[in-house]
Amino acid sequence: MTIIDLKNISCTPDPYLPPVLKNINWTVNQNERWILFGANGSGKSMLLQIITGYRRNSHGSIDRFGEGETGTDIRQVRKKIGYVASGLRSMVFPNETIIDLVISGHFATIGLYDAPHNEIREKAEELLVHTGLMDRKNDLFSHLSDGEKQKIMMARALINSPELLILDEPASALDIAAREDLLITLHKMLDGHKGALIYVTHHIEEITPLFSHCLMLKKGGVFKTGSIDDTINGNVLSSLFGIPLSVTKNNGRFVPLLSAKGAVHS
Repeated sequence: MTIIDLKNISCTPDPYLPPVLKNINWTVNQNERWILFGANGSGKSMLLQIITGYRRNSHGSIDRFGEGETGTDIRQVRKKIGYVASGLRSMVFPNETIIDLVISGHFATIGLYDAPHNEIREKAEELLVHTGLMDRKNDLFSHLSDGEKQKIMMARALINSPELLILDEPASALDIAAREDLLITLHKMLDGHKGALIYVTHHIEEITPLFSHCLMLKKGGVFKTGSIDDTINGNVLSSLFGIPLSVTKNNGRFVPLLSAKGAVHS
């Protein structure tokens, strides 16, 4: 099943400036787990806004969940997407408990206004077990560390078993220990989950064996797309960033190194 199908997508928010996105073609299928990769300013966030319907494309077409473009109710489309981004986290009420925040994802609300059915509460608690925070379910969200908050937001996004989960740089503000804990938690949460995943980053250290595909953006266009091994290597990354890079792999994880000819010596 096709989850997202983009054809020749371009976006020009300001008619007096060059397009921010140019001729993007990208197909995401069920069960695929994608890395959306690129430097800051490459167009990653705008592409997500188009996929989720918060921004309109200037040219091209987008088919979400096989429903086509004509007559699609974007509000119904968004119910099939679990989305974790830093802006949403800042909207959480200071007195929101962890369990209520996870449950609120079922209703797509900020704050819990409806009494959930038992099965929804049970699903929320099951997700909390994966986060390691089940014994703190009645604590306030505001009392958590940044890494713990990100795990709770992932649980909230997954409570309805979305057909597409989008994680927009979830580890960007985390230290190494918190980042690794987050990635381990993501693996646990997605065990048995059949939906597609788009994980946004510009750090190859975050790419675990969980991921199958990578789309690379550069200056608003597709630089390369393919399997992880075809895209995450020294030749491709050197060309993408314009500096000599090599990539080593250890226990299934990637490590970037500046090649000797580009290294700085003291």
